[in-house]
Amino acid sequence: MVRAGCDLWSRNPVVMQTNHTSNIFCLAFDKLNSKIFSGGNDDQVIVHDLKTTQLILKLPHRNPVYGLSINPQNDHMLATAGDDGRILIYDIREPVSEAICLAKQNTGFHSVVFHPTNPRLLVSANADEGIALWDCRKVKK
Repeated sequence: MVRAGCDLWSRNPVVMQTNHTSNIFCLAFDKLNSKIFSGGNDDQVIVHDLKTTQLILKLPHRNPVYGLSINPQNDHMLATAGDDGRILIYDIREPVSEAICLAKQNTGFHSVVFHPTNPRLLVSANADEGIALWDCRKVKK
């Protein structure tokens, strides 16, 4: 399927209209291929509309965002891994201030991934703690 503004057979890239102001460290598609999520050194996640290339939403962070993951069963839910030592869970249908802090460590997180068939579980990577498995139902445990 070819979407307006996104010709999969074109040799020219389709550029999103909103840019980061520094390095981009992580990218993801939603399962419907309607959104692109990007996170980076400018302390934010940007949600882009793939069809129109326009900005949908910006999610501000305290420090760089090194990882993000989209819930495989709910395109409105995403997790972010930040240099501030937090794993945040967002529902992009809610106000930005409503993010849930799943985990808080003394050093930054480098990656986060939802389990592909059991999305209440997340795995993260942190320099001090290594790899950790989190249950989204048990915040900060």
